[in-house]
Amino acid sequence: MPRIPRDIIDAIRDHTHIVEVVSHHVSLASRGSNHVGLCPFHQEKTPSFTVIPDKRIYYCHGCQEWGDVFKLLMKLSGGLNSLLVDTTQVLADVQGR
Repeated sequence: MPRIPRDIIDAIRDHTHIVEVVSHHVSLASRGSNHVGLCPFHQEKTPSFTVIPDKRIYYCHGCQEWGDVFKLLMKLSGGLNSLLVDTTQVLADVQGR
């Protein structure tokens, strides 16, 4: 598997709008500068999944799952670390890189 340089990963993360990516998988509502929705990783009725755009991360107060756009897409795809290359390519395509 080809190794992706850290600076490429960081650049893609820094230029990816995490709210836009998450909203393809979770219905989000604005709460101040953050966004909240039902966690895609566990069953719940009250939204505990928070997207924090300023930090480019998500965090679930219910199951304590957290991460960036790469971790989110890898977990939603089955949690395989080998998907990092595919995930990076998808996000790079979105950014026009």
